[in-house]
Amino acid sequence: MDLSEYGVLLRFLIMPWLFLLFLIVIFRVGRSGVRFRDLVSSTQDGPAHPDRIATLTATVFVAISYIVIVMNEQAIVLGSGDNSRYLMPDIPAEMLLILGGTQGTYVGKKIFDRFREG
Repeated sequence: MDLSEYGVLLRFLIMPWLFLLFLIVIFRVGRSGVRFRDLVSSTQDGPAHPDRIATLTATVFVAISYIVIVMNEQAIVLGSGDNSRYLMPDIPAEMLLILGGTQGTYVGKKIFDRFREG
């Protein structure tokens, strides 16, 4: 089996698994096993926090974008024969900037809230 056949095989195994995982999460959210409100609010009846919404949105966006990049790019092979290794593609700098910005906003708000409280 050459490298392109492995890529096709992995694509047909990973995509249904990710889709099944997505369906399980949607099912659990629909049955209130996982509440979206808990992800974006610090208290049960409290308001949604913009920093949490931004962090959650950016994380989901970057994760999906990276999965698409991995599926569309050819695998990088180092070495040959039994000594060959496959490498994942690099995460683009723009994605790291998005993640860093939203995580920094979240941590900054947490620090600000701690100083304001006490």
